Amino acid sequence: MRIMQTVLIITGAIILILNFADFFHTTLSGNGFGKISAAVNKGLSVLVLKNKSKTLFKYSGLVHVLATTVVWLLLLLTGIYFINLSGPEMVVNAQTGLPASYLDRFYFMCYVVSTLGNGDFIPGNNLNRIFTGIFSFSGFILLTTALTYFLSVVKAVLQKKQLALYISSMGTDVKQLYNYLSVEDNSQLLKENAHQIRKMIIVASSAYIFFPVVQYFLIDEKRASTELQLARLHEVLLVLQNEFPKSSDNYKRIHGLRKSISYYLDLGLEDQEDYERKPLKIASERQLWKKWGRTCSPHSEMDHSLHAALQGAGWDWEDVYEAEEQTL
Repeated sequence: MRIMQTVLIITGAIILILNFADFFHTTLSGNGFGKISAAVNKGLSVLVLKNKSKTLFKYSGLVHVLATTVVWLLLLLTGIYFINLSGPEMVVNAQTGLPASYLDRFYFMCYVVSTLGNGDFIPGNNLNRIFTGIFSFSGFILLTTALTYFLSVVKAVLQKKQLALYISSMGTDVKQLYNYLSVEDNSQLLKENAHQIRKMIIVASSAYIFFPVVQYFLIDEKRASTELQLARLHEVLLVLQNEFPKSSDNYKRIHGLRKSISYYLDLGLEDQEDYERKPLKIASERQLWKKWGRTCSPHSEMDHSLHAALQGAGWDWEDVYEAEEQTL
C-alpha cells in the first residue's frame, strides 16, 4: 500500500514539476515555448493551416491561447489528483472524518486550485496539509501569471498589426510600395520611414522573445498580415538597394531595414527547416521585376526565411506579388 502511495505521489510531483517548468519557461524565460507548449501549438498550427479558405485564421490566436491554458490547467489538476489519490486519509469529509470518494477528491482539488478554500473536505493528514497549501498557492500563481501573460500577448499582437498596416499604408502591393519609396520627389520618404519601420520591427521582434504564441495569431486580411507585408517590403528593398551606391546613406538605410527584417524572421519562426525550400518558385515570381526593367537579386537564406514565414502565416509568394491593375 505504501509503495502505491509513494508511486502516486512521485508521479503527481513529476507531472507538476514538468508542467510548471513548461509554464514558467514559456511565460517568463524569454526563450520561446517550453517543450509541452511547443508541441501543442505546433500541432494546432498544422490543423489551422490545413484550412485553405482561411476561415479559421481569425480564431487561430484564441484557439492557441485557450488550448495552451487548458493543457497547463489539466496537467496541474492531474498532478494534484494523483497525489490526492495516494491514500484514503489524504482527503476526508470535514464533518465525519471519513475518506472522500474519487469525485469528492476532484471537488476538493478544484476548490483548492481556484483558491476558494477547501469546500466540504479537508486534508486528512499533515502531509496533505502541506501539499494543499502548496497547491493553493500554485493555482493562484498559475492563474494570475497566465492572465497577465495573455493580456501582454494581446498588446504584442496589436503591435504586429500596426507594423503591417503602416507598411500597407505606403502601398497595397509591391508596385505601389516601390513607387512610393522610389519616386525622386519623394526620396525623403525613405529616410523618414526607414527609422520608424525599423523601430516597429524591433518592437515586434522583442514580442516574439517573450510571447512566442504571437506567431500563431493568423490574419486573413492581407494588409494586416505582418509576414506578408514584410515580404513585400523586403522585395522592394532588394530592388531599391541596386539603385544606390553602397556608400550612400540610402543604401545603408535599406541594408539596416533588411537586417531588422532578418532578425524578426529568426525570432518569429522557430522551425524554419520544417518548410521546403522553393527557390524556383520565388525566382518565377520575381520575373515581374525584369518586366518592369528592374533587378531583384536572390538571397538564398533570407528567401527561405521569408518563404517559411509566409507558409507559417498561411500565405505564399503569389500573395506577395498579387497586384492591382496598374503600371509601374
